[in-house]
Amino acid sequence: MESRHQEISIELSKTLFEPGDIISGNVYLNFEKRIECDKITANFIGGLQTKILCDYNHHNDPLNTNTNTNNNNNNSPSIYEYEKQFINEILNLKVFKEEILKEKRRESIGDWVIPFADVKPTFPSPKKEEQTFYGFEAGSHTIPFEYRLPFSGLHTSFAARKCNTTIKYAVVIELHQNLEIICHNKADFSVVCPLSIPMGLNISKDFCSKIDLTKGFNIEIILTLLKKTYLPTEKLECKITIKNKWKHSLKYVHFNIYQRMTSVAKVKAGNLRKSFISRIEHAGVGLPRIVSKIAAGQSFTFSPEFYIPALIPFQNIENYFNVEYFAQVKVGRDSNAIFGNCRAPISVGTHYSAPMKEEVLVDLSTPPSSPLPYNIPETPIMKFSATNPFINERFFANTAY
Repeated sequence: MESRHQEISIELSKTLFEPGDIISGNVYLNFEKRIECDKITANFIGGLQTKILCDYNHHNDPLNTNTNTNNNNNNSPSIYEYEKQFINEILNLKVFKEEILKEKRRESIGDWVIPFADVKPTFPSPKKEEQTFYGFEAGSHTIPFEYRLPFSGLHTSFAARKCNTTIKYAVVIELHQNLEIICHNKADFSVVCPLSIPMGLNISKDFCSKIDLTKGFNIEIILTLLKKTYLPTEKLECKITIKNKWKHSLKYVHFNIYQRMTSVAKVKAGNLRKSFISRIEHAGVGLPRIVSKIAAGQSFTFSPEFYIPALIPFQNIENYFNVEYFAQVKVGRDSNAIFGNCRAPISVGTHYSAPMKEEVLVDLSTPPSSPLPYNIPETPIMKFSATNPFINERFFANTAY
């Protein structure tokens, strides 16, 4: 079948969903001539995929579990991969052959029903060849569909530059004929799993780093986090102290978010497992405008004006993929001569959890005349913060680095 005679397009009501949401939309078909097919299906898929090509020897890796290693193949490239499906469900949007069979069966049974003994049965007249066609006639057709995402077992969509792991979701529309797919199209959508973080400030904590230089000189960095859990676009509450015990001035001080992604995959042929780390340096800020450098022998303390970027809230996936975020301070003579850094882990969520209610003492000596009404919600209540950019699906669509 030539592709110029067919066209399938998919329209979703939205492109950003939470677990348990209903995905609704329409399939638009436009054919220049009629298309024979058995059925049209919607396949909702989603999962994690890691694929890495290595052209060097990993056989001495501590994660290696394959003891039968051939030394002659040590220098051959290895393919590491791992896949895990979260959803894979097929819905029949329209089935033609089954409907025709049911129609024939109803006609045959109806013709043979004899309500009175003196009534003779009538036999169905043979159908013409052109009436046995099953499929879509030429022209435009619209087929609506709905699918409810599972409430559990899903993970937030993820894609980042330099990272070999992706988490993607899509709906695939397929036309089938004689157990073959004759036409298909795909529409991607994103899933954000609510990740609550505790309300209120956390206990502040100092993270220190001492950078040793030549001739006994050193630089000390003290990064104090006033809280460790944040929402995207929220201001990062911290204090930075730099003690310059070097003989020259420090003209480069940079504060930003450091993102580390760890993927674990298995070699395609064998049991060898290895972890792969990729990193992203997000945009940041430097010293206040009134300060151009930190002179030798001086200390300087400041609180940067920095807001959490559009980081994707994420949790570990069965030890095969993990995303970590750190607040980071880097210092150096200039941007081309960086001496070291100080990092502090932070957590990013989608919304704040409700504060715990105060306990109230109730007199149980006199029971109430009737039980208090209580309505149990049918589905879990999961709401994003009003300031969270993930409530804007267009914003989320642009966060693939």
